[in-house]
Amino acid sequence: MQPFNIQTRNLNIHGLKIGSGEEVVVALHGWLDNCNSFTPMLNGHTPEQTWYCIDFSGHGLTSWRSDDAHYYFVDYIDDVYQFIEAIGVNKVHLVGHSMGAMVAGLFASCFSDRVRTVSFIEGIGCVTTPSEQVTEQLKNAVLNRTRTHNKKARVYQSKAHIYEARAKTTDLNNELISLLMQRNIKALPSGFTFPSSKIIQVLGLMKCNVLVQ
Repeated sequence: MQPFNIQTRNLNIHGLKIGSGEEVVVALHGWLDNCNSFTPMLNGHTPEQTWYCIDFSGHGLTSWRSDDAHYYFVDYIDDVYQFIEAIGVNKVHLVGHSMGAMVAGLFASCFSDRVRTVSFIEGIGCVTTPSEQVTEQLKNAVLNRTRTHNKKARVYQSKAHIYEARAKTTDLNNELISLLMQRNIKALPSGFTFPSSKIIQVLGLMKCNVLVQ
């Protein structure tokens, strides 16, 4: 798999590319992961399509949004649209894992004319909040944003300590954790930090609500 970076309207999107077929697949990873989610599945193979496995903003090597921006789920829909525009194709196949599956499904609903197929891996639909809980969700998100605004990222003495922390939140083995985290870790003079962790310190202000008729 070969690294790439493509400039869109407001982001420099990084990822891994494999294959050279006429049809294009855009692979979308899950929350706190990155494009290496798809490496075990694709490495060593020669797919018939051209695969672009991207890092979402706030994950991996893709550029971050401005300091005053927040990582709303719906913004990833725009990022995918801008990426497809940037690579100059009309229709793509979408493969999404977990959060990436939610992005893929919502993108396909909005832009069905730009999508050939959609494949979900460990994904069904969008995370929802019952209508009667929406205001409480918004309140908690605003309060949490205030609490964490000036919170500094934790510095770990070694990469192994970050791997251990990540292992507590997943059932992946150490080899796969290492593969994922190598794109999410930033080296500092005093140790290592996990920049992506700050995007989970603030609860999302917006979730889809459930409409019952």
